[in-house]
Amino acid sequence: MITLSTHALDTLTGKPMEGLEVIMEYCHEGSWRVLSRGVTNTDGRIKEWPSVDALIPGRYRLIFALEPWCQEHNREVFFPEAILTADLDGSLSHYHLPLLFSGYGYTTYRGS
Repeated sequence: MITLSTHALDTLTGKPMEGLEVIMEYCHEGSWRVLSRGVTNTDGRIKEWPSVDALIPGRYRLIFALEPWCQEHNREVFFPEAILTADLDGSLSHYHLPLLFSGYGYTTYRGS
């Protein structure tokens, strides 16, 4: 059983990105399939995904809908979305893929 969580942080303000829509997709035979859609909580996190109990090893991606979030927060839109793609090989039971966003750049890492 594999689980996946995320956290979005606005590094310009140092605050969590509350209300950010994130789509989780799975690559099956070369095509992407939407597994779930979630919205970050007040701490900027999605710990559990609607309609997803456990994942199998494979390639996944998280698509962060930055444009609506930036518009809602009166921020210029440079990156309309951020896509994080990762191979979850099953060597861990839990993976954490955070997004650190600054408006004109973003980064990530494999968290715990």
